[in-house]
Amino acid sequence: MQTKHKGTINYKETGITLVALVVTIIAILVLAGITLYLALGDQGLLGRAQTASNTMAEATRNEMAMMDEYVKTIDDETSIRLPEEYQRVEYLESTGTQWIDTGIILYENYGLDLEAMIKYENYTSYIGATKTARAQVESLAIVAFDWQGKKFLTTDMQRTTPVGEWDNYVNARHKFSIREGHKIYIDDIFIKEYNFIYNSEITNSATIFWVKGSRFNKKSKMKLYSACFYDNNNIIIGNFIPCYCTTAVTDVNGKACQSGTAGLYDTVEGKFYTNQGTGEFIVGEDV
Repeated sequence: MQTKHKGTINYKETGITLVALVVTIIAILVLAGITLYLALGDQGLLGRAQTASNTMAEATRNEMAMMDEYVKTIDDETSIRLPEEYQRVEYLESTGTQWIDTGIILYENYGLDLEAMIKYENYTSYIGATKTARAQVESLAIVAFDWQGKKFLTTDMQRTTPVGEWDNYVNARHKFSIREGHKIYIDDIFIKEYNFIYNSEITNSATIFWVKGSRFNKKSKMKLYSACFYDNNNIIIGNFIPCYCTTAVTDVNGKACQSGTAGLYDTVEGKFYTNQGTGEFIVGEDV
């Protein structure tokens, strides 16, 4: 007769101890904590995602602001619509014999913006007015001439007060500005402030392409893109836009102008100014 032996369970091999269970739970909690930290911490996935989102949002805002500024600039340059009798052009170019009288008297602390491509010529005047040929400057003027090394001079017309080397500003489009009657800017960058002796006995209005009354009697050669005048409260009193008439019109002086006559249209006064010199202006492309 064979004797049957009851089987025995080896708890050492198949069971799970309380210590192991505790260690397992602790390990799970540690891993869960690490996971939560990686997900929710400042440098975690969500934190990094939020940082990236904030950075992207900031970049988008900056880009939109830049785009708005760009669009505003484009709008400022192109949104000016002239009456249908006139076609705006990119520039009005003088060849050395043309000039225009704006009719504007530039009193003390008045200002101007001149956007132009200036071509170098000896003893050439560009914009403004003076009292007499040798007297104190009556009002604002931008003047250039070759004296002791090609210097660009302005307003007081003294060769001892150059704004900068003339070669830096010729044959390229720049914005020349005067503010408060004596602060000079080029491309909106402050250049210098000069001592301006103002003559209150105003007789000459400001001319463009020439300074009326200046001893530098030669007319200028330049491309004019715009000319804007301001009073002492920085209010625009003249905004001159290059153009030509598309039909027969009458200019500010009552002169009959045939279609195609080039000149400057003042959007403030709604008047058309034409050449008072000789020859003809050259016009740029239609805008």
